[in-house]
Amino acid sequence: MESSSYKEGRDAAEYKRRFPRRVLGTWISCLASFSVSMLGGLMLTHWELRHHRTNSQLWMVPFGLILLVTPAIVWLSIFISHIFSSNEGEEDHKDGGDLHPAVDTTVVIS
Repeated sequence: MESSSYKEGRDAAEYKRRFPRRVLGTWISCLASFSVSMLGGLMLTHWELRHHRTNSQLWMVPFGLILLVTPAIVWLSIFISHIFSSNEGEEDHKDGGDLHPAVDTTVVIS
C-alpha cells in the first residue's frame, strides 16, 4: 500500500514529465496554424498579382480567405472557451494545473 505523500509526489513527477510534451504539442499546433494562414495569404497575393486584372481563377479568392482566417477563428474560440471554463473552478487550478487532472482523488479509509 502506497502512502499518500509518495503517491502525490509520483503524480507531480508524472505531470512534470508530461508537461514538455504538452508545450511541444501547443507549439506545433501554433506553427501549423500560422503556416495555414500564410498559405492563404500567399494564395491571395498570387491571385492579386497574376489573375486580378483578368478576373480569372476567382476560386482562389474565397479559398485563400478561408485559409487565411480559419486558424485565427479556431484559436480565438479555444481561447474564449478556456476563459469561460476556467471561471467555474478557480480554486482547483490556481497552481496552473489541468482543469480536470487525471489524478485519483478518492480517499480510502481503513
